[in-house]
Amino acid sequence: MVFFAALKVAIFILTIHIGMAVTKEKKEAVIRDLKDRIKRAKVAVFVNFHGLNVVKTQKLRKVLKKVGGEYLVAKKTLLKKVLDDFDFSEERPNLEGEIGLVFGYEDEVSPPREIRDFSKAKEIRIIGGVLGKKYIDEAAVKTLSTIPTKDVLFGQFVRAVASPLQRLAAVLQAPLRDLVMVLGQIKK
Repeated sequence: MVFFAALKVAIFILTIHIGMAVTKEKKEAVIRDLKDRIKRAKVAVFVNFHGLNVVKTQKLRKVLKKVGGEYLVAKKTLLKKVLDDFDFSEERPNLEGEIGLVFGYEDEVSPPREIRDFSKAKEIRIIGGVLGKKYIDEAAVKTLSTIPTKDVLFGQFVRAVASPLQRLAAVLQAPLRDLVMVLGQIKK
């Protein structure tokens, strides 16, 4: 089912690029699809993809899929219409140029991190995004991309909690160890 929805969007985008007329029904289908994706996503990032070729686009999609994300190109007029239906706080980023959307469905930091890595090569430019019920700017997306993943944060937390406990155990064992060493010396 998801395949057919993605196929519909791809056909819609293709018809736009080759100049065919888009019916009202197709536009409404794309609007519904975009609304659904934005509702499901934990984070959405707007990027200007000018200069991103097909091979690099496929690579980006593959990388995003591994981290529970997705890349989609949408017509700006339809995207603006969809965004107007949501009640996001803050100011919407200026959607200039060729706009692509990166959705993160599993966590808020992995897709922005992958986009940041692509933007370093000047292949795409981060414009802003949506986090929760709020628009965020380019700087906020880049800051979000520097946060470690949940697994890394969990590991850091466990180490922070375990370290004092290990030191306490060592301190408690020291007198017993010292007593054994003294008794060993007396025995000699």
